[in-house]
Amino acid sequence: MRKSVGGFTIVELLIVIVVIGILAAITTVSFSLVRIKSENTKTLAAAQAWYKAFKMYEADHGEMPHVGFDSCLGDPYVWDYEGTSSGTNQCRYVNFSYYTVKPAIATALRPYIGPGVQPTPSMQVIGTSTNWSRGITYVTPAVGGTLQLLVTLAGVSTCPTLAGQATLNASTSYGNGITCSYGLGTRLR
Repeated sequence: MRKSVGGFTIVELLIVIVVIGILAAITTVSFSLVRIKSENTKTLAAAQAWYKAFKMYEADHGEMPHVGFDSCLGDPYVWDYEGTSSGTNQCRYVNFSYYTVKPAIATALRPYIGPGVQPTPSMQVIGTSTNWSRGITYVTPAVGGTLQLLVTLAGVSTCPTLAGQATLNASTSYGNGITCSYGLGTRLR
């Protein structure tokens, strides 16, 4: 009499391993998309808070804060594309120009932001090592130009509205994300 031994065949085991691998890949991709979306939500919330602070400042002073240079908004920015070099406070690098935090902006807007921590965007970076962006940049063009908030969003190709305002036509696509440009008003001086 032959005794029957229960178990799985090698084919059945391979099928189970493949199914587990497919489920793991789907979970990893889904988690990555959820993480990117939550980072973008964090950046948009910070941009909304900065936008409101700028508008309240303008209502009280009749113009936007004037510092003469573009400035990163929020904290804590690292330095360079990968964030591995020593240094801090860099939010953009374009054509051999880098953009850093200018404390005068946070000081000017402190009454409208409140004490303590500034609204902080995500620090996810988009672009390449020679042309990249992260976080939020306050752009101050020449007198008569449009003051802007440049908001960096990863993994998307279109810009959402901010405080009910659509983006200006100056948005830049980096392939792995986009910087959305929102107008704040005209630079008076």
